[in-house]
Amino acid sequence: MSQRRRETKPLKRTVARRPELRTVVVFCEGRNSEPDYVNGLKKLPEIADNTALNLEIHPDQGVPLTLVQMAADRLADPEVDEC
Repeated sequence: MSQRRRETKPLKRTVARRPELRTVVVFCEGRNSEPDYVNGLKKLPEIADNTALNLEIHPDQGVPLTLVQMAADRLADPEVDEC
């Protein structure tokens, strides 16, 4: 009777297969409804598959220009794709 040889698995490591997510940061002033909107967007399949949504809430109610300035400052971060 002859011996059977099994095919061995290659010992080489596989390359990462997970796609890189786009990072989008949303700036808002509201603490009640705006997080609900963003969390609803996160559940959509076309958003959940390729986008990481982050929410940053400004602690004070005020001029919208402050949110724009915060977003402009945050765009300098290389990890953030859009604000």
